Amino acid sequence: MLMQRDRLLSVKRVEIDLFGHTGYAYIAIDHARREDEIFKYAKNALDSGDISHTDMDEAIKTKGLFILISSEEIETKDVMPLYYTRQAVEQVFDISKNNADLLPLRVHNEETFRGHLMLSFIASVVYLSLNQMLKDTVYNTQGAFVILRNQKCKVFDDRILPKEPNKKMNQIYKKLKINPLVCLPLRW
Repeated sequence: MLMQRDRLLSVKRVEIDLFGHTGYAYIAIDHARREDEIFKYAKNALDSGDISHTDMDEAIKTKGLFILISSEEIETKDVMPLYYTRQAVEQVFDISKNNADLLPLRVHNEETFRGHLMLSFIASVVYLSLNQMLKDTVYNTQGAFVILRNQKCKVFDDRILPKEPNKKMNQIYKKLKINPLVCLPLRW
């Protein structure tokens, strides 16, 4: 048994044949999810009345169960942290592809590719961080940017004077812990 992200899990490693190679199945039970799934299943099964107790017992055995497959032998205590790391990386790639224009890449050398990739990842991290900060509001990052792009300013020779933000802008600034500037000096 182990705790992972406030989840009580039991994980067992079983050696398997993975397309002619040695592989490993990490069979895990999320105990809280198991209880929820059993309750919902049993309630629906009893309400419908057309499932035998033997069939119910058989179906209940798999509730809360999930399996992760790997070609690597990993300590059972390390499987879930690795899975969550992989999931986080996939989310960053998903955000990068869909919101930061990571793909398609049309670059002529490796240096340009590395620069583009670095900027895309930085943009993705900022995007995800802002989304996290805005999670208890009606705004997401994209919506916040749409609203904040209307923050206008007057540019003078020696300073920039931002216009007064509206109510929505102030809500977003407050949630992001940003104090909008009243005046920004220009130095040439």
